[in-house]
Amino acid sequence: MKIFLISPHGFNLINLLPTLNPEKNEITVIGCPKSAFAKATELYKFIPLGSHNECSEFSKELLANEALLDSLDGWIIFGDDAVLYEVANSSLPIERKLQILPINNAEALSFVGSKKGFAEISAKYDWKVPKSVVCASLEFLDSAAEKIGYPIYIKADQGSGGAQVREVLNSDELHSEEYPQSWIPLVVQQSVVGTECGLGLFYWHGELRFIDFADQLMSMDKLGPTYKRRVFIPEYCDALDSLREMGQVLGIHGFVNGSTIFNSQLNTYSIFEMDLRPNAWHFLFHKLGYSLEDLTKEESFPGEFPLQPVLHSGFVRIHIISRHIGQLLNKRAWLQFWKLALSSFTKKPNEILIDPIPFYRYIVIFLAKISSIALPAHVLTAFRKNGFAYKVYRFLAKISA
Repeated sequence: MKIFLISPHGFNLINLLPTLNPEKNEITVIGCPKSAFAKATELYKFIPLGSHNECSEFSKELLANEALLDSLDGWIIFGDDAVLYEVANSSLPIERKLQILPINNAEALSFVGSKKGFAEISAKYDWKVPKSVVCASLEFLDSAAEKIGYPIYIKADQGSGGAQVREVLNSDELHSEEYPQSWIPLVVQQSVVGTECGLGLFYWHGELRFIDFADQLMSMDKLGPTYKRRVFIPEYCDALDSLREMGQVLGIHGFVNGSTIFNSQLNTYSIFEMDLRPNAWHFLFHKLGYSLEDLTKEESFPGEFPLQPVLHSGFVRIHIISRHIGQLLNKRAWLQFWKLALSSFTKKPNEILIDPIPFYRYIVIFLAKISSIALPAHVLTAFRKNGFAYKVYRFLAKISA
């Protein structure tokens, strides 16, 4: 099978590529010249896109390269919401978009990379999604908030990682916040009582084939990416029919990053996010009992899917070390840093550590952080401007692998 992984930076997908079985599949990675995959190995072919130093123009370069688009004949995996959105809303013919994107019908185009599209299509099919109202301008915010009822979340149409989401508890907070024009159209969404639960989903030609449920134990900020999760199998999920129907209606094909809120009193799940791309956790199907061949086989039998993790102790805690390091260093939590450095020796049987780092490399990272604190502000600014800070980031990502 030919597999194309399209992502300008690729840092979150470092662990995904080896699980795509490069020994049997022909893998091509398309990214900007500074991608984490820029140095090709025997596992894949790398195609640099453009000559720019940053990744911001990646989508334009991709859409303008007709020869490259014509070569995309196989399973195409997009790694970024923004690129998905740009392709879905480009001037390419609809038939061409459906060949490239992880969907199979025109109605699904509005769903791709868009919180507005997700809210509108979910309402149309009555999927298990929190009540939402789309606002075409800021003047409709008040009426939308009153219709939903506080507390609410206000979300930009595009954006990931929680950076373009605001939790609003009351009318005073609504008017005290500023919402950039670039967020419009806005989605005003009901705040559902409960705890957040991440979903690692895999669809194959519209069929939901794998799902893992994960409590998000530790995150980089309140609404941001997580670095520690607890994977489990629920006794019952009332949103499973909605998840299956989403795949069938939209023709979803590939990895999906889903998020839900679980209300333990009502034993109910509410789906508030479905991003049609893998995240840093999607490679886990390989550690939870399944291979890519299990998920992509051509024939299936009634009741066979979705597969769920093989958990010998009822649950497993998973910790992405590289993400945690950045968080600790930003907060100068030195004691936690050293506890993390020893985690490879102290982990429990039901824990999986991703990207464990040799102790001496912790020392290097620690000294680098001490140096950055000691350096004058104008020196740090100069490092950022000349790209040195970016090189350090790539170095830290590399030694975390």
